[in-house]
Amino acid sequence: ALVVTRLRMLCLALLVCLVGAVSASDSALRGVSLSQKTFYDPAKDFTCLDGSETIPFSLVNDDYCDCADGSDEPGTSACPNGKFFCVNKGHQSMDLLSSRVNDGICDCCDGSDEYESGTRCPNTCGELGKRTREERRLKLDRQEAGYKRKLEYMSDGESKRAEEHDKLAKLKADIGMLQTELSMLEEAKATAEEPERLAKDEQDKKWEEERQAQQAVERESQAKKGFEALDTNEDNLVSIEELQQRSELDSD
Repeated sequence: ALVVTRLRMLCLALLVCLVGAVSASDSALRGVSLSQKTFYDPAKDFTCLDGSETIPFSLVNDDYCDCADGSDEPGTSACPNGKFFCVNKGHQSMDLLSSRVNDGICDCCDGSDEYESGTRCPNTCGELGKRTREERRLKLDRQEAGYKRKLEYMSDGESKRAEEHDKLAKLKADIGMLQTELSMLEEAKATAEEPERLAKDEQDKKWEEERQAQQAVERESQAKKGFEALDTNEDNLVSIEELQQRSELDSD
């Protein structure tokens, strides 16, 4: 019984040591981003990420700033230029200024930044992640709907352009046919009007000849009347004496 009791006590002591070691390891790695965890090996000394200094790993996250770049205190607010990594499982991970660690305000949705402030931070990452995913899904749906509508507009535009192109081609063809028909009608009209034009030209020519003949007759008649007025003795001759009798012909 004594042996069993001692074995139990020994196992308990080993368990406490293991828990303490794991707890210390977790504490040392608190605030370290997943991409930088390879630089934080509890089994080795820690080299500042800027390469300026190497310190025992026990000094990592001891609430005292040893590295100029603040890389030895990712899980405390000791370094003003340090960064605390929020895992935020179920949502978006993020880097937080170390000055906001344990300041009483829940900045990480998993509450990991307030591990010693006494502030109780509910883990809202699941809810926030769900909401964010839903917002992204709705945004993606809107983008897909917009893209689909854009394709429809483009397709409609192409169809309308093709339709307008066909209409324009038809109008050009119709215009060509109308122009041909008009030329034929004008030719037919000219052919039909040619006899009438020739008859009119002939009539105009005859009328002009008749007019000129009438004028010649009128001029001859006036000349005859003038001669008879001068031939007072009616001998068919106009003498000087007969001319002198006409005072309107006297130049003096």
